[in-house]
Amino acid sequence: MTTVPGFSLITRPTSDAVLYVANDLGGTPVDASIEPTALLEREHGSIYTGAGAGSQAILSATGFDKVDQFDTDGDADRTTPTASSNLLTLDNAGRYQVAFHITFLGDALTLFEFGVYWAGVLQSQIQADIEGGGSGRRSCSAAGIVNVSSGTTDLELYCKVSVDATLQVKKAGLSAVRFY
Repeated sequence: MTTVPGFSLITRPTSDAVLYVANDLGGTPVDASIEPTALLEREHGSIYTGAGAGSQAILSATGFDKVDQFDTDGDADRTTPTASSNLLTLDNAGRYQVAFHITFLGDALTLFEFGVYWAGVLQSQIQADIEGGGSGRRSCSAAGIVNVSSGTTDLELYCKVSVDATLQVKKAGLSAVRFY
């Protein structure tokens, strides 16, 4: 038996096609079944940094600048993560759930806006911003759906600032999962 916080029971019956879960989070436990193969076959990919890759100057006059602090290719299936180029390539058309998260140190009293670009176009449904009064650690994230009309297109994370600033990334991730 496997134990997962928030779940009282996860078991696999004799058939490998179904996994039963009893959820304890909000009242009476409910049995549910899913087909693991359907989850495993979804196209997905990610790039990330988990240890702080460094810092970069973001200039207010240039609008959005590409965040160039990714250093690790994440797990992928029918996508191409390329952290060294700070992009995640979607190899096939379809609808994708796209998300990013970022934790960083930034200059005081600066508004930092983040957004995902797909095929060179800012996706307004996947944007977030944060402003702080000090130069401490800040975090933000966003997620949304992108309808990719053709394969082999890139996802990238960009940042825009209210005044010239230094962006020092501590942790960040950019990911996509295709819907079927």
